[in-house]
Amino acid sequence: HTNSRGVAMVPVMVAYDNNTVRIDDKSVPLDSSLDIAERSVVPFARSGLYLKFATQQITGATIQLTAANGSPVPAGSLVTVSGQTEEYPVAFRGEVFIPNLAYPVTLTARWDAGSCSVRIDRAPEGPLPHIGPLRCGENGK
Repeated sequence: HTNSRGVAMVPVMVAYDNNTVRIDDKSVPLDSSLDIAERSVVPFARSGLYLKFATQQITGATIQLTAANGSPVPAGSLVTVSGQTEEYPVAFRGEVFIPNLAYPVTLTARWDAGSCSVRIDRAPEGPLPHIGPLRCGENGK
């Protein structure tokens, strides 16, 4: 268990031997991620070690997009976030998960028969929200 600053003491380690330190990720909040949940360390006799397990808050969301005609954006379409190059695939029902969003944001979906864009002005309440369905405007064929 950690204190309010996230510091924990591990009292028993075998000196000059491989010791495994794990974090129970069941207690990590849903909207956070760990860089790694396990480390192997070899301490010296009568010494201490400082291990850092970096966490990052996930500010993402599942977004459900519909085309201008009201039908879901086709599965397999690719969504880009304004100002970024990474593409995110659309799943069934026009849903796409984007792990890190900074609002306001404009999303553009592209598929063989066309494309569309939608702007989201502010973040909804709660961790990892579901946004939509949102109707996006056509950008042409």
